[in-house]
Amino acid sequence: MKYRVRTGEGELAYESWAQLQEAAALGFVEGDDEVQREDQAEWRKASTMAGLMKAAARPKAWSTALFRWVLLSVLGAGFAGWAIHKGTAEDKPELYALGLAAGFVVAGVLFKVTSDAARRKR
Repeated sequence: MKYRVRTGEGELAYESWAQLQEAAALGFVEGDDEVQREDQAEWRKASTMAGLMKAAARPKAWSTALFRWVLLSVLGAGFAGWAIHKGTAEDKPELYALGLAAGFVVAGVLFKVTSDAARRKR
């Protein structure tokens, strides 16, 4: 089923409901835009169509807690690698030990993040 979307800038046509949902998720269709299904005469606000604007309301990947924990783990692993290398190269056992401790912390964080992500319901 085809859909037409009327905005302040003009009209766009979509070949299916899935394409329309994807456009809404990408921000091309907003709640105030009007949508018309090919077999109907009336235009409806996109915000009144069940399931259409839910896709747009999903948080972006980089704004989730999971992303922040993974980013922190990557930075921590980088620090751990640097500290272990520097501690070994310059014969500084305290820096080497700090790198090992950071590596274990990163491993623990990644274990927790992975187990939480596996339990998450979609």
